[in-house]
Amino acid sequence: MLSGYYQWGSTVVARGYFNAGNAASSTGSPDTNIWALRARLEWDDFADRAGLRLNPYGEVSYARANMDAYSEAGRAFPAHFDSRTDDATDLRIGVHGAYPLALGNRTALIGLAEGVHRFQGEASAVSGKLLGPGGFSFNFDGPSYDQNWFRAGIGVESTIAGGKAFFMVNGATRGETPSVWVSARYQLAF
Repeated sequence: MLSGYYQWGSTVVARGYFNAGNAASSTGSPDTNIWALRARLEWDDFADRAGLRLNPYGEVSYARANMDAYSEAGRAFPAHFDSRTDDATDLRIGVHGAYPLALGNRTALIGLAEGVHRFQGEASAVSGKLLGPGGFSFNFDGPSYDQNWFRAGIGVESTIAGGKAFFMVNGATRGETPSVWVSARYQLAF
């Protein structure tokens, strides 16, 4: 499966700081755009022993996010920020599984195990210049990424009122996602 994504817009950024012990902020409104591509190969029902369905998969995704350069307005120390572009290339290898429960063919125990490798090691730097008298240039390194992490989940799927309901508890080692979270959704074809 191949898929793509594109988004554009603008955002309002408020930067807070202290000026002579008093809280202050300056604001700016840069334009943003994000695009991504994903290629995924999945083998449906790879194993079917005693009703167990396993779907191993591999996926490569690439995303690029750009924020245009902008100058802040307001307060004592507005700044100009240079444009920033961040890239993320991820390789994911994993398996989805489903096993029917004794509640009938309509309910199954589901699971997921996935390993992820990110090829980039850090985000882009933040650079610019403090405006006004005494202004100076700045350049801060971007934060480092955890490049390898593992994710697992367990939950239930069931057919309810003509649709399919999913509930899953997920956990991940250190990475780019929260360490524990719950996902739930209801899918209805129309």
